Amino acid sequence: MLRSRFLLHCLFLILGACTVPSPSVDAGAVDASITAQDAGKPIDSGPEICRRDGECIEGICEDRVCVEPFCRSHGECEEDERCFQGRCVDRVSAVWGFRLERRYPEAIASHRSEAMGMSMGYGFGGALVDHDGDGDLDLYLTSRVPDAEGFSPPCLYTNQSVAGSLDFRPTPGECEPLGPEADIPLSAMAFDLGGDGSHELLVLATGLSLTLRDGDRVHRLHDLLEADDPRRACTPGAALATDLNFDGLLDLAVGCQANRGMGSPTSPALQNLFFRQTESGFALMPEFAAEPMVDGGSTLGLAQRDLNDDGLPDLLVINDTGTPHGSRNQNLPGYVLYRCDPRDECLYTRTFFATGDDAWGSLMGVGSLQLDGLGEHLVITDQGSKRLIDMSQSPPVDRADEYGIALPQSGAHILYSWGVVVDDFDRDGLDDVLISQGAVPEGAAGSPLAHYDALMLQRPGAEFVVLSEEIGLSAHDSLDAANEEDVYAPRAVMKADLDGDGYLDLVELALGGVPRVYAEVPLADGRPPRCTIIPKARIVPAFGAGIGLAEQDQEVFHYREIQGQLRAGMSPWLISASGRGRLRFPSGFIAPFDCAGGQGPVVVQEPDWLRIDRSADRITVTTQGENDLVEVLFQGRDDLRVLQPTGPGEWQSSGEIPALPVMVRLDGRWVPRWFD
Repeated sequence: MLRSRFLLHCLFLILGACTVPSPSVDAGAVDASITAQDAGKPIDSGPEICRRDGECIEGICEDRVCVEPFCRSHGECEEDERCFQGRCVDRVSAVWGFRLERRYPEAIASHRSEAMGMSMGYGFGGALVDHDGDGDLDLYLTSRVPDAEGFSPPCLYTNQSVAGSLDFRPTPGECEPLGPEADIPLSAMAFDLGGDGSHELLVLATGLSLTLRDGDRVHRLHDLLEADDPRRACTPGAALATDLNFDGLLDLAVGCQANRGMGSPTSPALQNLFFRQTESGFALMPEFAAEPMVDGGSTLGLAQRDLNDDGLPDLLVINDTGTPHGSRNQNLPGYVLYRCDPRDECLYTRTFFATGDDAWGSLMGVGSLQLDGLGEHLVITDQGSKRLIDMSQSPPVDRADEYGIALPQSGAHILYSWGVVVDDFDRDGLDDVLISQGAVPEGAAGSPLAHYDALMLQRPGAEFVVLSEEIGLSAHDSLDAANEEDVYAPRAVMKADLDGDGYLDLVELALGGVPRVYAEVPLADGRPPRCTIIPKARIVPAFGAGIGLAEQDQEVFHYREIQGQLRAGMSPWLISASGRGRLRFPSGFIAPFDCAGGQGPVVVQEPDWLRIDRSADRITVTTQGENDLVEVLFQGRDDLRVLQPTGPGEWQSSGEIPALPVMVRLDGRWVPRWFD
């Protein structure tokens, strides 16, 4: 019944209920100081005769002449128009409440990666990072065989976009060809060393090369392992920034992936690595080199989410066993590492995503989705059926088949699913999910039916409508592939508002070829723009994961940004569909935000809301919230001390106060930070 309903929806679209936008062209850089009175005037920039926007150093190409753009924001057009690459065009309606169109920013559209080479079928990687601190996200892209003729080296592309026009330029000195002995970058992610919201770029490369650039200083984390350490054979493709030891600094977890020369599935080269941040740099965490943190699986994704809401962040380890769903082998399947109570001797306990043989599968990505009426579920991509896991049940329950998002195959082809993007795409208050699906190398040159990107829009009652080309996702053919014989095989997908126009942009990576860039089409329904939120945590660090978003007056917090995709550093910023609501920081503090109808970015700073004062015989905890129970735990002890209220927001305990770091628990929920 579900399948027939989806076919009817698709037929309705085919009959013409949705407008398909014209193919777009690249726009050159636009000076933000241009005024409306200058629009359309010729400028002395670029060739005397131009054929396309990209040939203009500034402005746009109109009638073969470089001229000032006719608009630089949607607000400069009529109400029934939008600004599209410097020109005002009509807004359209969309029967599904959401529409995408392809964009072709010249530098990104020409970044070409070989489809084969080392590292199996995992494809090239990338990251969103504000490397120049100008308040927009730049794009770093890797390349599988960067010295192959006709293919691009790894490159950091600076974002010079304006509203409605995506424009990226290679950053001088950051796109040089690699030497024959150089480590080859596989992935990257943004990091925040100082906890101040600034971005540093962490590049993960072959030979276990982990390089974090902090201005003129370079941290080489791989040098912390001895040259003969077998873990130096790790192929790093996944990474997560999180505070692992609760000292108030971001640490780093690195996921190691299989490669062609790996050998045994129990090889030390597959053991995930953990680094803690220190005052001078980083150090290995030997306490994490033990079960259950020692992984032994091929980890394609790492994510963070407090699944049991005890305040302690849990880790999601997305392992690819190289087998179809439910086919057991020697490899370790994916799981959740639940953080132990700080009174316990353990660090984590392990729970697999399923019991028995169902735990095995080629898990590749993960997202957190609120299922209407049923709470939080994990969307996990796999070979064959996708998974929709309720981890609140024991054992975990998979509802993918029940709610129609399993999509195990297309025609006669088993689908390999990779990227996961969760958002309220159609802005109806419910979580939707976009999944990219592309064949492994052996199938890349096969039928286009082996590749199928799907946007699943959630309706009330947790019914899903499955759409693809109907809402603007491109067909899978050879146009964007590495060569004419292959079919474009997507991998991870990154989401952000890259041009600051208040609408989503998507960057899809692939096995080979070029990235695909999509932009949300502003519709003629009068809705305000989306708003980019830059959260700045103060008590418990967070960067890219761990912050909840409740839109408008919603009670439920959504954790759409948790990382967890193959070789992709996701945006550390949030996007609000409504522009008003609340953020929940990892400390538990809830802060309101209001974008006042604008697209942002809006910085939401967590206040210094928790204070701990103590002497030899007294400890006082002061909060800005209303709490019924305040407890403290001294590090190394197993007994909680209950504090008594002594005034508004003030709690106190007298007696012997050990000179030990202390952690606070408010109404049964830990604040995961050891305070000196």
